Amino acid sequence: MLNTSQLSNDVKYVSDRCREFRKSANVSQFELSEITGMSYSTISRIENDQRIPDLEQLFRYCYALGIPITAFLPPSIQHLGASEKTQSLRSKY
Repeated sequence: MLNTSQLSNDVKYVSDRCREFRKSANVSQFELSEITGMSYSTISRIENDQRIPDLEQLFRYCYALGIPITAFLPPSIQHLGASEKTQSLRSKY
């Protein structure tokens, strides 16, 4: 069963990383909007935990800031690839 509390924490983790990585790169939200082609309001809503970024938006952050996509993965899901079931699925594909 899905743990909705953990999911909420993980979504917040991603939005916090978006803001943290942008600030570490010394890039304003406005500058990032110009680089990524996303609107300023979208970036603001993502970074203020008002919008869940989709995969394309995360890729835009990655390309603009030079960050690997794995940097956005919350610690709670980084271990998921280690299960037997996952390993079995990987071997099929």
